[in-house]
Amino acid sequence: MKNIKVTALALSAVLSGAVLTGCGVPQEVMDHLASLDSQVAAAQSTANEALRMAKAADHIAFQANQGAMTADELARMAISCCDANSHRLNTMFHNMQKK
Repeated sequence: MKNIKVTALALSAVLSGAVLTGCGVPQEVMDHLASLDSQVAAAQSTANEALRMAKAADHIAFQANQGAMTADELARMAISCCDANSHRLNTMFHNMQKK
């Protein structure tokens, strides 16, 4: 895209100089310039869409990470609860065995 833009700018500068000096510009050159402008516009549109999609993907990844962190925290809480219940049951069983 950068090469197209540079070429279009250079061609525009040459054509501007030709127009200012009164030289005629061949139609094929004008058509080529219009084609380059069209390609630059299409490339810019594609780049903008890619940027939009990248931002959306980044947001989705952030949300997935937040969800994973929440799931991890919930799993740790569940394990802690299970460990505490296991300890209580073991204590109760041990105390029953003493009697």
